[in-house]
Formats: sequence, C-alpha cells, structure tokens
Amino acid sequence: MEIKPALTQPTMTHQFMLTFASKSERDLAFQRLLSWTLDGDAIFQARAADDDKQLYFGNGVHRKILPEDTIADEVTEQSIPFRDQFYEIDALKSGCHHPDGILWIGLGSHQVHDEKVSILDVLPTVLNLTGVATPNDLHGRNLVPDMH
Repeated sequence: MEIKPALTQPTMTHQFMLTFASKSERDLAFQRLLSWTLDGDAIFQARAADDDKQLYFGNGVHRKILPEDTIADEVTEQSIPFRDQFYEIDALKSGCHHPDGILWIGLGSHQVHDEKVSILDVLPTVLNLTGVATPNDLHGRNLVPDMH
C-alpha cells in the first residue's frame, strides 16, 4: 500500500501532519508507517489527530544508524538497507528542544549563518519577506539584509 496523503504539512523539522481523503485511508497509512521497524522498534512515531482524516507522525529513531542497519517491513516481510530509504544527518534527535532553536527561511539558495538569531528577530523578518510594514515599536531586527 502506497501512502498518498492529500496534503502534507511540516509541524517541526522531523514531524509532519498528513491529511487524507478519508478516515480509512488515514488508518491504513497509520498501520503502514508503524510496520517499518529498526531492531524491532517502529521507525516512525504516529498518532491520529483530532480530525478523522489527519495523521501526525515523525521520526522515531533515537540512535546513530550503522552502515549495516536494515529496515524490516512487516507488511511485505522484506528487509531493505536503511540508507537506501533515508539519508543520515550529523545530529541525533534528542527528544528535547535545543536551547538555541533553529530558524529556516527558504529563499532559493542554501546559506548557513554562524551567529545566533534572537526570537525577537523572527517577526520583523517575516513581515519584511511578506511585504508588510514593520511597526516602529517592534523589538528585534529584520534579518533579510543578512540573507543575501
């Protein structure tokens, strides 16, 4: 069974909300996501959302992936190399929010900034990017000039 949501919305860097055409499609996707395991543990954590057609899911892997690790697919009873389906990032999901947080703004080209960004800078930046005038009494600074 292929998982084909009508809508996919990110909720965090490793979590998504999927919306399906029906509750039965959502329930099948839920079962399918939980059928992929690594060392007997589900690769994804998932739960039905308040809406009967939505499924909230995210990464359930909490350890470094080894080159020989395989995914067991309990539906097809096949094993496939983990890295054939997913790519590795240089960090582990800790289950805790990082005290510095993260800010991603897509402007077409990839650029990493070393300096920390204040949470106060997010609103003036978003207002600028959407063409909305920034009120004079707003705290924080517009980060758009630093993005080019």
